[in-house]
Amino acid sequence: MPLPAYPRSTFVASKDPERIYSYLDVPASSSSSSTSAPPILFLHGFPDLAIGWSEQIEYFSSRGHRCIAPDMLGYGLTSRPSRGEGRLGEYAIMSMSGDIARLVHHALSSSTSDSGSSSSGKVIVISHDHGANFAWKFTHYHPHLVLGMVGLCVPYARITSRWASREVITQLIPTFGYQMFFEEPKSTSIVQDQLETFLLNIYSKVGLFTLDPSQERTEAESPEFRGNLERLLLQASKNGGSGALGSSQSDKKKKRNDLIMDPEVFDYYMEQFGVKAGGIDGALNWYRTRKMNFDDEQTVKQKSYPTSFPVLAVVPDRDAALPPILFANLLRDIPHAERVDMRDCGHFVQLEQPRQLAEAIEGWMVRHGLSGAKKANL
Repeated sequence: MPLPAYPRSTFVASKDPERIYSYLDVPASSSSSSTSAPPILFLHGFPDLAIGWSEQIEYFSSRGHRCIAPDMLGYGLTSRPSRGEGRLGEYAIMSMSGDIARLVHHALSSSTSDSGSSSSGKVIVISHDHGANFAWKFTHYHPHLVLGMVGLCVPYARITSRWASREVITQLIPTFGYQMFFEEPKSTSIVQDQLETFLLNIYSKVGLFTLDPSQERTEAESPEFRGNLERLLLQASKNGGSGALGSSQSDKKKKRNDLIMDPEVFDYYMEQFGVKAGGIDGALNWYRTRKMNFDDEQTVKQKSYPTSFPVLAVVPDRDAALPPILFANLLRDIPHAERVDMRDCGHFVQLEQPRQLAEAIEGWMVRHGLSGAKKANL
């Protein structure tokens, strides 16, 4: 769908240093027959924006849900704390969890909270990619705010007392190799220099993180993907557009015709990740706080995941970076969790199969009494 003009609000998480969140705040549709559907908090991943949830916002707001979707820290119209100013720690999950908890309280206490939704101060969390990795911990740290948790593509990682470096993780899970590159500060300038090529390859029907249906493996799955991604981006920069990522003007034109989002929305992403808007460094900083996140987890008293709300994991079968095998321990870690598998679907489920995703989530909501819809209507 084209770029929508949803209403926005702001939340000041900190005045000194300044940290302001911008979030979409879409009321339940006036045509909805539901007056009791709880609000939904949408949390996007990398390299995404709140507007990436547009299809789901349209679907659920029409069914009586107020929809709240922040540009996460470092993204879009939200503040982008700088590493150069010593502010990397603000990207740690526990720190951002505090911000989002207070944003939820702020939003639900605002004057628009009479928009048709009722939640007793709680939300349903729907999350994707880094937003899902964040959301598993956010819902763990703040279960009193949560009515239900939906995680797309990224499995829950239980709290452990054993630290594992990215190198060790990549040996165990080779598809995470690209994250080693993103952890390095130099990745910012390399990705920024080839931003259009990078985003086109992310948001193509067959891209960096979505398997070609005819292939069983891609470079993204090899242990060398860290070096490959860096090499391919540098190659695109030095060789006038030649190389596997296809950065020539003719290649870019072909990829624009093969996008999983509206070209107008893609142009908005280019603008928001462009240098004038603050660049992509803030988004990449999420990959640079793993040790901080681990240290913070050691302070959590309740190590096991909460059982006070239902959980749904959404697992696409063509995600090149996060294959379904990563969800093998889901029921060991969260025994009450449910799972839905998305067939012939890549990493960006909400863009590739928006209707199927929304219907799967709504079915789960109905089963747990979280929807304004009735079973007979599905």
